[in-house]
Amino acid sequence: MGFWRGQAGMIAAALLAGASGVAAAAEPAAGGGAAPQGRLDVSGSLRLRHETLSAPFRTGRTGSDQLASWSLRILAEYDAGPVVLGAELLDARGVLNDSGSVLTPNLINTLEPYQLYARVRTGPQSSLQLGRFNMAIGSSRLIAHNHTINSPFNFDGARLRQSLTQHWALDAFYVAPVRIEPRDRASLLDNESRIDAGNWYMQLAGLHLTRTGLAGRWRGEAYAIGLDEEGGPSLISWGARLMRPPAPGALDADLETVLQTGRQPAPGGGRDIRAALIHLGLGYTFEDPWRTRLSAHLVHAGGDSAAGNDPFHRFNPVFGGRSMDFGPAALFGPLARENLNSASLRYQSRPGPVELQARVQEAWLATARDRWRIAGLRDASGQSGRRIGTVVDVSIGYGLAQSQIHIEAGLGVLFKGRFARTAPGATDPRDTVYSFVQLTRRF
Repeated sequence: MGFWRGQAGMIAAALLAGASGVAAAAEPAAGGGAAPQGRLDVSGSLRLRHETLSAPFRTGRTGSDQLASWSLRILAEYDAGPVVLGAELLDARGVLNDSGSVLTPNLINTLEPYQLYARVRTGPQSSLQLGRFNMAIGSSRLIAHNHTINSPFNFDGARLRQSLTQHWALDAFYVAPVRIEPRDRASLLDNESRIDAGNWYMQLAGLHLTRTGLAGRWRGEAYAIGLDEEGGPSLISWGARLMRPPAPGALDADLETVLQTGRQPAPGGGRDIRAALIHLGLGYTFEDPWRTRLSAHLVHAGGDSAAGNDPFHRFNPVFGGRSMDFGPAALFGPLARENLNSASLRYQSRPGPVELQARVQEAWLATARDRWRIAGLRDASGQSGRRIGTVVDVSIGYGLAQSQIHIEAGLGVLFKGRFARTAPGATDPRDTVYSFVQLTRRF
């Protein structure tokens, strides 16, 4: 836990500063004011989804797969004035799967107290949150609240959100990820319930600064996020982001780069970490009734050459979300920010209550000798090449008028490249086809 000796003081100081009332100097937003006190708010959602997968790309998998799942979430918040108390129940279950199905704890998490927190108002635009909660930091590429998976990441610890001035904001946190239980396959197949626990053998801390109000609607972000795992890596992700949000008749952009430093365990001691993530996105929204947006994206997430004691170059995706950049996850989701180079084009539009989306991605391993983690494949010789393949996904969503019901259906195809077809352990050379249909009811 050597990382914390250099970083815990910085995080603790930021948290204590907010709690002691530094936020009182922050400028309130226009029209802002205290929320009504003594009020109980209850909200939630129920999502039903059916997925199918053929010709799987994961090692050891053959034939077809399917999963019917639901995710029920009920959140209650009581506003007691200076403190808001929150509790959320999650019930995520799956059926129609079998012994050969793709099954992870993020798909099955039965009757779980998913959030339980107190959020203390430390100023007009600042708060200190304590307990168990979910969170998304910045672009969500390193820490995400991923709505597309049944049981998104959640954490135990503390989080301070602090408005420093009209255009500057600070987000600071010190947390441990919650480990979903049970994790064995038999229990997941039976939808068994067991209370999750914070995994304090792995800790995260970070500072995230945001600057708004830049010329041309630009905003900037800078951050440092530390991850320290007992028996695992100890690293810091140093990141910067410059983005311009979409607007009709205007170009938008999302430019983010991350450098990871630290120490990776290895036989005989360890290796210094020198890994990088680069995300470049450019888009344009047309001034048409459909609000059509076209965008292009390039992603590089470093892979490791496994060359002795050279620096370790494989990027660690930490707890980032994948669906916003790479399409549907769950049974599918072949791509992640690890040993990856990708280029993609995306189409989005909203004709009335309908949402349309289509994406084409070309994907390669950043390093031929490193792993394709999602598939569990690796060719240490590099003879299988680097090309994962072409990933295409399309979806259509419809919001029913005068209701909180949303229906969505989609299709994804992985046209397998040489690596996906021939790497040691690859079991099916055919292209993978994925489909889903889901209904979400909010209340």
